[in-house]
Amino acid sequence: MTDQLNQNGYNAVIENAKQQSEKVVFDANQRQDLVLDKLLQDLQKARESEIKNQSDQIGLLKKQTITKTAQSASQIVLSAKQTVLNQAFDKAKQAVLNFDDKQFLLFLDKLIVKYGENGDRLIFNKADKSRLPKDFLEIVLKKHNLKLSICDNTHQEQGGIIFASDGYDKDLTLPALFNLLKEQLEIEIASILFLK
Repeated sequence: MTDQLNQNGYNAVIENAKQQSEKVVFDANQRQDLVLDKLLQDLQKARESEIKNQSDQIGLLKKQTITKTAQSASQIVLSAKQTVLNQAFDKAKQAVLNFDDKQFLLFLDKLIVKYGENGDRLIFNKADKSRLPKDFLEIVLKKHNLKLSICDNTHQEQGGIIFASDGYDKDLTLPALFNLLKEQLEIEIASILFLK
């Protein structure tokens, strides 16, 4: 009977140990599941965070690229507009240079009347000076009651007149006139260039 008791005690201990070990394994499995679940959640959060960071960086790069592209396009458009305006001024200057004799003399007459002062000496470029009729200055002086003279020396610019005086000279050559015109139209030109 003692053997029986020992056997029953042994069986009870074994059963108890078996139950304890099943409980430990069950608890360990549950903790393992919790740890795995937590690890999976942490990994998912880290993945989502990394995806968001990558997405933000891609978005930033995209915006920077779009901005640079827009700036480049704006610079190209601005450059094209500046080229068109410069060509317009060049064509206008060429049109003046291509005036027939009547237009040429009328142009000079208007410059002399508007800017000439008694005592000024008129300096022309060589080509314009050769186009002047011998009586041109005499007619203009009588017509506008001015006292001017034509200098023997010439200027090197394309067309126009330099009004030389003892105090200062007035440069009304074509390059100077067109630069002055550009300055006067600067605000209008800027609005043309910079408005879309």
